[in-house]
Amino acid sequence: MIKEGFLKQEKSGLAHFVYRADVRVTENDINMRIETIKKYSDSAIVRGVGAYAELLYRFLFGVCGFEIVGENTNEYEGRKWTKTNHNLDYVVKKGSMAYGVEIKNTLDYMENDEFETKLEICEFLNLTPFWIVRNAPKTQFEKMRPAGGAIFVFKTQIYPPTQESLVKEIWEALRLPVMVWKKVPEKTEKRFFKLIEGRK
Repeated sequence: MIKEGFLKQEKSGLAHFVYRADVRVTENDINMRIETIKKYSDSAIVRGVGAYAELLYRFLFGVCGFEIVGENTNEYEGRKWTKTNHNLDYVVKKGSMAYGVEIKNTLDYMENDEFETKLEICEFLNLTPFWIVRNAPKTQFEKMRPAGGAIFVFKTQIYPPTQESLVKEIWEALRLPVMVWKKVPEKTEKRFFKLIEGRK
């Protein structure tokens, strides 16, 4: 549609902007959006939203009666992954159930290379893979099935309280799926519990 002239494209170092050719978009419009992208791409923000999501779901595993037996780890019950420098966010256990957990609070999908490496780690450590992500492509759900694992999707990128103004700016400028959570919403919590219960 770009070649046909229906859409126009503007390229910057951070992003490509595509819009209808008959819509007036100024350099200021583009620059304003670039500044927003810079804000939420800041390394401190990226680390903060990642850590916040991990804490929220760590709490839910505790509510479900799971013990956190490993954090940022590549070891479990005497076995240690040494093939790469990757690790798992958590190893959780309840009775005979033991999961290797990855939590991705990002707008992008988990990279396929990382996805497959983490599956390989879980297989090596005799853990069932359990990914908690904002979203995932159909191909990753399909790859998860042979491993007997599960992917839980929470749909919106989660920001902690105090980041309301940034979330508002991201939504108004870019219409990206972002939201401040003080806790996991009830509907999301129920879906999480249902998935966990269904894996017994």
